[in-house]
Amino acid sequence: MEKNFATNVSSNCFQSRVKSKMGTVQNVVFNAVGLSKRFPTSVFVGLAFHRAHRRAAIIDKLRTPNAAPSSADHSISPGQQKFAGARLGAFYFTFFGVVGVRTPLLPLWLQSVARLDPGQIGAALVAMQLCQLAASPLLAILADYIKNPRGLVIALTLAASLMSISLILLTQSRTHKVWMVVLSSTLCSASLPLSESMSQSVLGPGSPKYGRVRMWGSLGFMITSTFVAQAATRRGNWIILYFLAGFMALTAGAAMLQPTPSIPSTSIESKSAGNLFDVPKLLGNPVFALGMSTAALLQATHAMYYGFGSIAFSSAGHSGGTIGLLW
Repeated sequence: MEKNFATNVSSNCFQSRVKSKMGTVQNVVFNAVGLSKRFPTSVFVGLAFHRAHRRAAIIDKLRTPNAAPSSADHSISPGQQKFAGARLGAFYFTFFGVVGVRTPLLPLWLQSVARLDPGQIGAALVAMQLCQLAASPLLAILADYIKNPRGLVIALTLAASLMSISLILLTQSRTHKVWMVVLSSTLCSASLPLSESMSQSVLGPGSPKYGRVRMWGSLGFMITSTFVAQAATRRGNWIILYFLAGFMALTAGAAMLQPTPSIPSTSIESKSAGNLFDVPKLLGNPVFALGMSTAALLQATHAMYYGFGSIAFSSAGHSGGTIGLLW
């Protein structure tokens, strides 16, 4: 009873804090253009860091107070415990740096450099999502089979990095470039679920350290989307692809620095086989179905914004720097 009461109080406090700040969101968005003309970018970087830090603090407060503290002592060797949080944070920063380039700015590259019309842009983005949808469960099964998720993350990010670099150096065909962007983004995105699983294993389930580590992902997104958008305004949208390849290479390097979690001694093969046959039962679970439906609807509300938001902002006359700040 006391545990439930504490959890409810934390949730109510969180909801009240969110509602109290929702009234300022509209003003922040409407004034972003004017502020960007009066303040240097470093001010917005500082605000981005403060916002990410506050989000991490809220996540920590919502953790169950009576949960036993977790540490990395049981998951990684003593030699890898040093700077484990910083090494995980570096991966999140670089990975969401890729997302900060791809999500707001890739549609601009597809429109202005690849010369795709809106229907073709939508088809390219749908192809990217379908590839990720097919790849994620297959790679999860592969990770269970080879019992080396860290090695698989390194392989995926390296392949994405090499593919993104090769599409700049080796091909001039717009069609080939678009498909290589789709495939490299699929490979890079497929590494995130495996990295999240490793983070939970290294930091410990329910560890308050996760919020502080994950904060660097939000910070990486905001910084890269701001600076790369400004660079695209000054040099042209062709530079977006170079930044995308560069951050994929940095992500591969950060993946090599991730600590190696221990592999449970239980038989993974038997569990994986059983889980495959339990999928229909899972899909028939009403709670799971509700959660999946909610997630699908949430993504659907973002689809038009992710695909064509930056194009609409650009058509309205906003500069790349302003578009980055709005994101």
